[in-house]
Amino acid sequence: MKMKTLFGLMISLSSITVCAESLIKISAQQQQTLGIELAVPQTAAAAPLLRAAATVTVPPANDHLVSAAYPGLLQSVKVNPGDSVVKNQLLAVINSPELLSLQQQHLSALNDLHLDKAEYMRVKQLHQEGLIAERRRQQSQIHYQVSLARYSETGQMLSLAGMNKAAIRRLEKNRTLKPRLNVYAPDNGVIIERRVSIGERIDAAAPLFRLVNLQTLWLDIHAPQQKTALLKNGQQVAIEGSAATATVFLLGQYVNPQNQTVLVRAELDQANAGIRLGQTLNISISDPFDGSIFKAPNSAIAQIERQAYVFKQIAEGFSLIPVHIIGRDNGASFIQGNIAETDRWAIRGAVALKGLHLGLGEGE
Repeated sequence: MKMKTLFGLMISLSSITVCAESLIKISAQQQQTLGIELAVPQTAAAAPLLRAAATVTVPPANDHLVSAAYPGLLQSVKVNPGDSVVKNQLLAVINSPELLSLQQQHLSALNDLHLDKAEYMRVKQLHQEGLIAERRRQQSQIHYQVSLARYSETGQMLSLAGMNKAAIRRLEKNRTLKPRLNVYAPDNGVIIERRVSIGERIDAAAPLFRLVNLQTLWLDIHAPQQKTALLKNGQQVAIEGSAATATVFLLGQYVNPQNQTVLVRAELDQANAGIRLGQTLNISISDPFDGSIFKAPNSAIAQIERQAYVFKQIAEGFSLIPVHIIGRDNGASFIQGNIAETDRWAIRGAVALKGLHLGLGEGE
């Protein structure tokens, strides 16, 4: 029985005619025998260009290491990792003897400024009355300007130390020295790290906290270097398992020698989209193309001498249609070619049709 079936298949295949390079004559019965399955083309709005992993990062300008300008003893901490803070919110208090010295310098500069200003105003009046020479007025003006510059300098140093304008004005008014050094948040954001403990001796410029503004998030994508030719700025990035999207704005100019990837960077289009700093995501990049794009199972594509083809059904059998593969995704290919939405093509059995085209199905 098996021999009869095999003999019948051989007789059936021997009647198939390959009339020309682009035409295979085959009957409906022969199509069924070969297991050829037909379908109409499935249109697609865009073609996938890349699937890769991405890491969520922030712009460097939004990542802050908060430190104290002067050394001292950490007296209190007002925040913990995970806390949201606003700009100029108090983060910690340090007891700093060096701050006392700086406050004293500022009060001395203020005293000198008052004296030199009064002297300059007196000399200026005398000069206007013709009682002293111009040189004396110029010397007095220079002393006043030097005192003004020194006062401004010590005031800025107090600001860098954590004293706001109101605190500096109180110091100038009450002339009471205090070693309390306040550490404020430089930006809105979230405390990611706390690197010190209460009672610890703090050195100048030693990092106390890491604060990150999360309003802008980036995706660092490591794309295989052979894929980068298809990528460009402005393309949209889809994130697996999330409705959030991102937009490509940077294509790296070097290849990582460790894994032969290129850095592609995208910015999330929506803030607070459930994406978190440091998270690893699976992403895909697609791109709309001018003209029609069709999605076909890989089983419908035949490669013949480095050219991709699909088999379009015609009255006599099948015609080979050359196509350009734009991308692949999950067992499917996205193609362009001389294809109409009303066409019917072979989505199964392309291997058999390819064999017939190459003459493997002709009779002896």
